Amino acid sequence: MRKNLYLLVAFLLIAVLFTGCSKPVKQTGTLFLTFSIPQGVSEYPSLPHADRALSHDGGQRPIPTGSTTLNVAVYNKTTNWSTKTAIPVDTGQTTATTQVTNIPVGSNYTVEVIPTDSAPTAIAMGRTDGIVVQSGISTSATLTVTKFQALKISCPATVEPLSPLAVSLSLCSPVSLDSADLANVRASFVDNVANPTISGSFDLFSATTQSLPAGSWVDWNIEDNVPDVVGTYYLLGVGMKYTQPVTNSLYSLFFLLDTPPAVVVETVETGAITIVVE
Repeated sequence: MRKNLYLLVAFLLIAVLFTGCSKPVKQTGTLFLTFSIPQGVSEYPSLPHADRALSHDGGQRPIPTGSTTLNVAVYNKTTNWSTKTAIPVDTGQTTATTQVTNIPVGSNYTVEVIPTDSAPTAIAMGRTDGIVVQSGISTSATLTVTKFQALKISCPATVEPLSPLAVSLSLCSPVSLDSADLANVRASFVDNVANPTISGSFDLFSATTQSLPAGSWVDWNIEDNVPDVVGTYYLLGVGMKYTQPVTNSLYSLFFLLDTPPAVVVETVETGAITIVVE
């Protein structure tokens, strides 16, 4: 009898030890996300086919013909946690939804959606910050995809090959973009707006990078030397590389001018005086 009692106590002690040493269950929550895609008409930038595999018809929407994916990211800068998912999209689609599960419980989550083609290049973006994820609860959030915008301030009408060309533009981003996450800021010129060629296109790179507050117009000056080319070129707008926080995903963002200004690159003939000494 006493032996059986000892065995029972031993089993109870073992059970308590195993229970006490077991790992606590990680609490997670779910986000149910809805994306609104405005149908305002906009023209997607036509860059050389080697760079981007887009169709080049005009009057496209913020989710233009050639876009294949809504890139959705949920990340937390405080905990360095992130997850990504891709949603296939169709031209003219006005809404999209997705559900993200197994998100660690916490606050200050950011949801970011970037529609792109296969490059990936984007002309629009959506983001919401400060999301709280609770255990066992499905939290809903709605994001609106909005275009990047650009306005021309100044751009010379003519310039010589291999000489400096300075352009000034004002840029507006629908979401805040930190300068630490941006690189390779460039003004893109093409020889044909509808169907540019690789040999007839060039970029002028900015020597500096600055932050873009959400919804604010920021003036940007870009000056660089024109390559050794001649002809008429059109300033499409400004492109930049964007490294998404936490996920470290790389995207090319493009701020498109509604009316690309023309710049004529030509050699200016100068007069010469010949002195003959007899």
